[in-house]
Amino acid sequence: KFVQLIKRFVWFLGNMPLFLRRYLAKIVTVYLLVIPNQFAKITKLNVELAYPELSEKQRLRLVRA
Repeated sequence: KFVQLIKRFVWFLGNMPLFLRRYLAKIVTVYLLVIPNQFAKITKLNVELAYPELSEKQRLRLVRA
């Protein structure tokens, strides 16, 4: 059943009008790029609030970890 669903979805993607496909690609790209960036901003802010005494370099190291 699940395999059939995937096959149907792939077929749907293949037969989708071009503008719809581009629209979907944009949405996926936004999800992949924007959301992790938002997450990184939030973490950076949290680190700044939690460790005000640390230097910028040390904070960045904490954010990346």
